[in-house]
Amino acid sequence: APSARAPKVAVGTTNQCKVAAVQAAIQRYPDLAGASVIPVKVPSGVADQPKTMEETQLGARNRARAAVKEADSDVGLGIESGLFELSGAWYDVCFVALYNKAEDSIRYGLSCAFEIPPPAMERVRAGRDLTQACNDIGITDNPQLGEAGGLIGILSDGRVTRQVYTEQALESAFMPYRKSRWYA
Repeated sequence: APSARAPKVAVGTTNQCKVAAVQAAIQRYPDLAGASVIPVKVPSGVADQPKTMEETQLGARNRARAAVKEADSDVGLGIESGLFELSGAWYDVCFVALYNKAEDSIRYGLSCAFEIPPPAMERVRAGRDLTQACNDIGITDNPQLGEAGGLIGILSDGRVTRQVYTEQALESAFMPYRKSRWYA
């Protein structure tokens, strides 16, 4: 459960979009608003482009635990975007793992998922990451797509950005952390 003082929150990434999502999400909670957010570059322990829900979840968990250790923080957030296949189509989803050091507990949250355009997915299956695939087929020429609005931002005409999608996953992970009595 949240403590009386605002926690020290380590984020297992230095990706500007993901860090901005954390900063925006915690501001919605008075007891977290004063938290110090510490971005740290830590390994995910999974492929650069995870291709299953399990691999994406593992990457988030590894980042959350490593962030707490690296920053000696109270809470660690691991944020990992990845792909999964369902009924012949491929989707992108964001997983957040929230590691509570005091309780040695981990909780997860997910974002909305969106379908990857098949031509981009063909290139991902051939070994390209999603940004490279989108550059290859002309969706964007931004080599830093994941630091910007993301593919979701392009496909939704800015209605849902990568930051918003990351905030969704954060909010979902905060639910069992903040309402721990119902998740015991």
